Amino acid sequence: MANIRSEELKIVRVDNLEDVEKKQWETIKPVLDKFYKYLVEEKGLKEETAARKTNRIAFFIMKYVIFYEDYLDSILEIDGEAIRVFLGNWYIRKVFMLKLKDINDFLNAIADFYRLLYRENLLDKEEWEDIKEVCRDKKWFKMRLETYFSSEGDEFHRWREDYNYDF
Repeated sequence: MANIRSEELKIVRVDNLEDVEKKQWETIKPVLDKFYKYLVEEKGLKEETAARKTNRIAFFIMKYVIFYEDYLDSILEIDGEAIRVFLGNWYIRKVFMLKLKDINDFLNAIADFYRLLYRENLLDKEEWEDIKEVCRDKKWFKMRLETYFSSEGDEFHRWREDYNYDF
C-alpha cells in the first residue's frame, strides 16, 4: 500500500462553496482509497464493511470538518474534542431518526482511520491516544444522545451549548 502523505490531508481553502467541496474531494479521495484498501487488505474486512467505514470518514470530512472545523489546516489536527463536537452535538442535531448504532459506527470508523494515520507516522502517540480514548467512550455518546431527547428548557439549552459548534 502506498503511504499517505501529509499534503493529502490538508484542508482546502477557496472562496466558492462549490469549489471547496470539489477541491477537498480531489485532495482527500486518494486518502480514502488508501483507507479502503487498508481496511480490506490489512484488516481483512469485507468490501461492503470497508466501503461503509470509508463513506463515514468521507462524510465526517466533507460535511463536518471542512465547514465546522474550518480553522484547521489539516485533518491531522482533529482531536478528541472535535470528535465530541461532531458526534456529541452536531450529528445528533443534524440527523433525523438517529440511532446509537450510527454514532458507534462512526466512532469505529474514525478510530480505524486515525489508527492508520498513526501507523503511517502522521500522528504522534499522544494525538492518537486522545482520539482513541474518545472513540472508546461510547457511554458518553450514549448519554449525549439520550439526554438530547430527554432535556427540556434550560437543561436543553445547556445540552446544546455543551460541545456546541459554530454556525
